[in-house]
Amino acid sequence: MAKTSFTFEGLSELVKDLDKLSDVYPIMKEALYDGAGILADEIKKRAPEVLKDSISISKMDAGGGKVNTAVTFAGYSDHKTKQYPNGVPYALIAAAFESGTSERSTKNGYNRGKFGKRPFIRPAMKACQDRVRDAMQKTLDERINDIMEE
Repeated sequence: MAKTSFTFEGLSELVKDLDKLSDVYPIMKEALYDGAGILADEIKKRAPEVLKDSISISKMDAGGGKVNTAVTFAGYSDHKTKQYPNGVPYALIAAAFESGTSERSTKNGYNRGKFGKRPFIRPAMKACQDRVRDAMQKTLDERINDIMEE
């Protein structure tokens, strides 16, 4: 029976290089923030005027091998109602623009109409998805190369 043997060289260097990448969360956060910034800018360009100043990027959450964030609509409008005494949340207004509303009526049966959808979030996401991906990949590549060259 033929005997086969293998010799691995540079294994200790490989282990050292992999050890340099043991804490990837800061790199992932930076890449995600770059991508979220592009998305937030694109949404702001397309958003109704009432929502433009409410768009923000939420605090990043990292753990369990994942990093998460969201582009959100923070705060409340000046329009106060019985249900929303502090003002209608901008997130609710954004949802009404994005998806529209159903037919509404008062308790007395008066028709209040419906609000047709005027999407701006989904079109913004489609318009910039390649730029977001490319920016995130560029950040990841640059930061990993910087670490590996140390």
